[in-house]
Amino acid sequence: MTQNKKPFRLIEQFVQFALEKPKLTLLLSFFLVVISLCGLPRLRVELDLYDSYNSEFTALVKSWKLREEFNDSSSLYLLAEWDSSPSGLELCQFLKKIDQIEASATETKSIFHVFKSREVHSEPQRYWYPRVLDDPCFHPELKLSDFLKKWDKDGPFQMVTLGDRQLLVQVQFNNEFHPKSVGTWISMTKDPSYKVSVVGPSTFRYYINEILKKDSSLHFFVILFFLFFIRIFMGTWRIGFCYIFTFLMTSLTLAGLMGWLGISIDVLSNNLFLLTGTLMKVCVTASALTHKLQNLVITTAQAMLVKPNA
Repeated sequence: MTQNKKPFRLIEQFVQFALEKPKLTLLLSFFLVVISLCGLPRLRVELDLYDSYNSEFTALVKSWKLREEFNDSSSLYLLAEWDSSPSGLELCQFLKKIDQIEASATETKSIFHVFKSREVHSEPQRYWYPRVLDDPCFHPELKLSDFLKKWDKDGPFQMVTLGDRQLLVQVQFNNEFHPKSVGTWISMTKDPSYKVSVVGPSTFRYYINEILKKDSSLHFFVILFFLFFIRIFMGTWRIGFCYIFTFLMTSLTLAGLMGWLGISIDVLSNNLFLLTGTLMKVCVTASALTHKLQNLVITTAQAMLVKPNA
């Protein structure tokens, strides 16, 4: 039965064309996939929330200006917190670990914490910049609260430290850093003796990247689920593999077209592939149910028309 609405009429016309000219349909589909594959190198994965929305939001525009002014698009802030004021020995071990990570992480540009702060001393014709706080490795018996007594809490860096149980470390990455570097810092600074909290623009990019990875894993398991579902429900593997092949070609075509159109993959558009696979599965299931229902109706009608033998 032909639908009256235009979208349904177009779909019916396309299906009728595909059934009447299958070779031409396959040829056109092949060229469409090839053209789309050429757009895959243009496809970008956008991990920054600020670039995923338009400029109509005033708050985001202000955030862009602040980020450009302070160049804070690749910072990571690590807050280590102990149950009580840590000793100089504990601080020394923590800072040595920070130095080791900095030496091994190639994309780390610089780090800063209160024990790296310096002050200016001067004499005629001479200037030098000693550290404000003593090195905790030389005073293992002291507490963080003892070191902070020299800290000018009314100075311009009063927010660098939040208390005598916490130590804030700022990590600055290169502009073109990979989110994996953020994960390295987060994993290597973990320790049972203290709790680590992380914030900053680079942290957001890291967790968005992890979400995209989990979404990709979810796509894989959904495809496997549909494959076994079709095998159990329809009793054949062939339809399942045809579905997977069609889904992969459709996903590649969709990704290539996104590359040609300049549409990046972000948290929202990444789910288009899962939605496409689910929609195709619904179509396959609906088609199978319709086919079985038609066979059931025809079989029932034939049985009712057959007269019993006298």
